[in-house]
Amino acid sequence: MRTALTELLGIEAPIVLAPMGGAVTPELAAAVSNAGGLGVIPLSYSTPDEIKSTVGEITALTDRPFGINLILEWEQRERLAAALDAGVPAISLFWGDVSELVPQAHDGGAVVFVSVGSVDEAVRAAAPGADVVVARGGRQAGMCAGRSRPLRSFRAWSTPSIPFRSSPRAG
Repeated sequence: MRTALTELLGIEAPIVLAPMGGAVTPELAAAVSNAGGLGVIPLSYSTPDEIKSTVGEITALTDRPFGINLILEWEQRERLAAALDAGVPAISLFWGDVSELVPQAHDGGAVVFVSVGSVDEAVRAAAPGADVVVARGGRQAGMCAGRSRPLRSFRAWSTPSIPFRSSPRAG
């Protein structure tokens, strides 16, 4: 199946593994990528050395694209740099100001996903050039930082230049 998302990422199916902390392992991320989707592993709490090691584990299991996720509730520049140095092709950012990290990730050659919980957050994600905006709903384990306008209006906001991906139970 060819979509804007599959073309952007070089994957076969528009399936992205949710980076669920404590549930996603390098093996699971690689398996999703090997099946044609995009495996994404959460590394928000990992040290830069652990990131390089985890990325090495994934690249030993797949030659397909995969990504990492960083929660921006605290400083992530060093972790992002480690991931980019290790050659991670996709970066998923969540819960914070992405204005400086999106350009840093692009400079490192990565495709950037930004998860948002409102149209206002989507606009802020698009401003620095997010490649993919992911709409998430408040019923996703409470992972919704704000909802200034309902998620139902994301479709009206989305543009052809930015692939739109809706998480399960969004809106």
